[in-house]
Amino acid sequence: MQQTDLPVITARGTDVVALLSTEHEGLRASFAQATCPTEGAVRRYEVLKFARLLVRHITGEQCVVYPVVARIAGGDEFRSEMLRQERELATYLARLLRRLAWHPGGRGLQRRIHCFSELLEHHLTYEARSLLPILLALESEQKRQLMGTWLCRAEALASPRPHPHGPQRPAGLLTIGLAIGIVDRLRNAGSLAARGADVSRSQDGV
Repeated sequence: MQQTDLPVITARGTDVVALLSTEHEGLRASFAQATCPTEGAVRRYEVLKFARLLVRHITGEQCVVYPVVARIAGGDEFRSEMLRQERELATYLARLLRRLAWHPGGRGLQRRIHCFSELLEHHLTYEARSLLPILLALESEQKRQLMGTWLCRAEALASPRPHPHGPQRPAGLLTIGLAIGIVDRLRNAGSLAARGADVSRSQDGV
């Protein structure tokens, strides 16, 4: 599986709200494709592609969008809820990847897929109804276009690699290592987002 198999976001100067909305639909379509009834190895490959897209999307938001959210009244609580949802997604996705690696035909797989699908839809809907309106209200069109460029650049650096402490068996190295890497990537990005917001508030004299 080569990294070049992933869709590459190449838009520059596109409104960040439009980019995020497009990514939401792309994530829904990617996960639907990944969970179609199919042979185990094919499904695992599609879920890995989806996982990389999700990490790119979330990391881009944490680096570019959350500092804007931190400026509003109640921004800390809103950002904390977003991070909580993302950690929950990462945890369930890691479990799903492990199940696909070791027990692709085992009982309970469909339940895990359904559970993650509901979490994903809740998160994307929450963003569409809460996060995107904030960006539209706070930032000018020119600033949102600049943020779109920053988002693309942040996402280009966000794709995870297999974790060095993952299992070394060939069947598990990519899948389990990536699962651990997803959790680490989101945890690290969330910490950076929180520190960046604290710096921003201190500079504003908050």
